[in-house]
Amino acid sequence: HRDCVQCRAFDKGEKKETCSQECMHFNMTRVESRDKLPQPGQPDPLSHCKEKDVDDCWFYFTYSVNSNGEANVHVVE
Repeated sequence: HRDCVQCRAFDKGEKKETCSQECMHFNMTRVESRDKLPQPGQPDPLSHCKEKDVDDCWFYFTYSVNSNGEANVHVVE
């Protein structure tokens, strides 16, 4: 999910040119800081992710799938 989160949130990365075709399969919400990310203990299983972007900087996001099968990503701006 890293490449899709990177292109949708920051308009860069390997999928920048194909983002609108390949990376629209999840709902994305931007949050102000890491402490605003969803936390474990919520109803949907949750993965916390820390990835490096193309500029060698870290970015943080969570990934979850709800009971309807919808993928939800929250990313720190």
